[in-house]
Amino acid sequence: MNSESKSIILAESSRTIGQIGNTIVLDLSARVREVEALTRTFGATIAHLPKSEALFKAIVPTLLDFQGDLSIAGGGVWHEPYRFSPDRARRSFFFGRDAEGELKYFDNYNKSGSGYHHEAWYAIGRYAKAGQCLWSASYLDPHSYQPMITCTAPMFEIGTFSGVVTVDLKLEGVQAFVETWRKKTGGYIFVLDRNNRFVTFPDPLLVRTKTEESEGHTAAEFMLAGEFAAKQPLFAPLAIAVEAMNQAILQEAQNRSGYQFDVAKKLQADSYQIDATEAELIASILADPLNVNDAFGEDNSTIHLDQKFEVERDFLLKEPATAFLFHVPRSYWKVVIVKPFSEAAMATYSIIQAEKMSGLGQLVSGVAHEVNNPINFIHGNLTYTDTYTQALLAIVKLYQQHYPDPPLEIQRLLEDSDLNFIATDLPKLLTSMQAGADRIRQLVLSLRNFARMDEAAVKKVDLHEGLESTLMLLESRLKLRSGKTSIQIGKNYGILPLVECYPGLLNQVFMNILINAIDALEESMVADPQLTVSGIQTHDGQQAVHSKQPTITIQTESLGQSVAIRIADNGLGVSQAVQQRLFDPFFTTKPVGKGIGLGLSISYQIVTEKHRGQLVCRSILGQGSEFCIEIPVQIGL
Repeated sequence: MNSESKSIILAESSRTIGQIGNTIVLDLSARVREVEALTRTFGATIAHLPKSEALFKAIVPTLLDFQGDLSIAGGGVWHEPYRFSPDRARRSFFFGRDAEGELKYFDNYNKSGSGYHHEAWYAIGRYAKAGQCLWSASYLDPHSYQPMITCTAPMFEIGTFSGVVTVDLKLEGVQAFVETWRKKTGGYIFVLDRNNRFVTFPDPLLVRTKTEESEGHTAAEFMLAGEFAAKQPLFAPLAIAVEAMNQAILQEAQNRSGYQFDVAKKLQADSYQIDATEAELIASILADPLNVNDAFGEDNSTIHLDQKFEVERDFLLKEPATAFLFHVPRSYWKVVIVKPFSEAAMATYSIIQAEKMSGLGQLVSGVAHEVNNPINFIHGNLTYTDTYTQALLAIVKLYQQHYPDPPLEIQRLLEDSDLNFIATDLPKLLTSMQAGADRIRQLVLSLRNFARMDEAAVKKVDLHEGLESTLMLLESRLKLRSGKTSIQIGKNYGILPLVECYPGLLNQVFMNILINAIDALEESMVADPQLTVSGIQTHDGQQAVHSKQPTITIQTESLGQSVAIRIADNGLGVSQAVQQRLFDPFFTTKPVGKGIGLGLSISYQIVTEKHRGQLVCRSILGQGSEFCIEIPVQIGL
């Protein structure tokens, strides 16, 4: 594959994945904004309530139970020491959902054995601005053992920090959400939290660690990307890239005039859960380095692709791939999409092909309007012209019989006009014109049949029509460029039922295979200094005996629940090694400038994936090649 082809594929793949990635980010961000709005409303309402335990216990679950959203796992109000009551150092009102989904009050954090003022999700509230929401790293809830993330907003009394409100969001639905989008990428997707801990992964078991809890529960936590890379070195490029994203956030925040360098140290001192690295990241997030917040709480950014790069060999795909990394505003998550290069090539080619077929459809429409109508007019009137001509010639013949001696002036005109020749040649001219008009009509019909732009969906069709239309469009190619001879077409059509298929795509397969056969026959017949008495030297250096008459044979056969179409040529054939790679993307035996080697690969994809069929090649050096297409009569079978 040349660099130009590779650039086209990367550009098209980037455009498509960029759209998908931004859509994923926007969907996740919409959910984030919903929870932030709930958290702000929660905090604003609580700030105006009188400090009554009974009132708080009644109001908090009502506010948290927003439209019955069970993804909201719980939340609470958490006061600074002695802020709620002068004789209580700790006073929180936390509610979490029980097994039945009901919000239940938990008093654990208020008891002497535990607290909350030094929890990570609380400590960050001390450095947030009024109305600012901050998201925790993902964690395993100590009560439900479910993966969660917490949204924190500060509370203020007369301008002084007085505590925080929190809303806990379950993460169990994120995996299913990502899986839905994965099917549209052709690769895989995973999500990381702000600390680069896995939130989702194609195979979650690969990135989980088991932690024994004191109550006897076994909880499975997700690894950090760096931890996983230590176990799987092929994952290292992705782990390095997402860590670089965090470093870029730090750098951008520290370059801002409002960045407070002492906040990181304070955070680390305030919470036993926050180490130096995380403290620096949180301090940077407080400065809003991605510019995602404005006065109305909306995201300013619409393009979230941070970077893309090539991976020489991906951990999961076991082949070269392209990685796309996206920022998720507010939560500072990362969405990573990894697309195999082979699939990107196929997908890009199919984009390109769709555009070509769309252009062909427009051309067909123009032909139908600009050519078909006048040709039909000519074709229809030629019948009348022939009738009128025959009538006139008959009249002239009668005149000759009844008036054998016309005036001298008429005799001279008859001699000058050569009436006998006109009477013989004019019907021949009309017959030729009729044949030409028929030919144009057939070409237009073949073009429409080949493109089948009005039949993009599955339809039952006569495959012989598609084969005949394709052959007609390739008629000029059947006369070999060497000028020595033309390719003979042998047809052995069986009786086929109507086949349920994508007609336009299947016609493209016929076209690709027939062009491949024509190229093979041209290669065998072109005059070459390496031509020997015993045969011709093939592209893989082997000698092969070759028949002088280039021939393509098409055979169709009904196999009951399926049909077979065999297209064979008597060219040079290919070796076993080449046969094993014929359907690989970008593999080609053609010289530079004669394609990028995607025709057979795309044909294989169309037959096997779109039609649930088989496409195989059988070839013997010196005897030619045969491609066999077998597809079910009904795609659903």
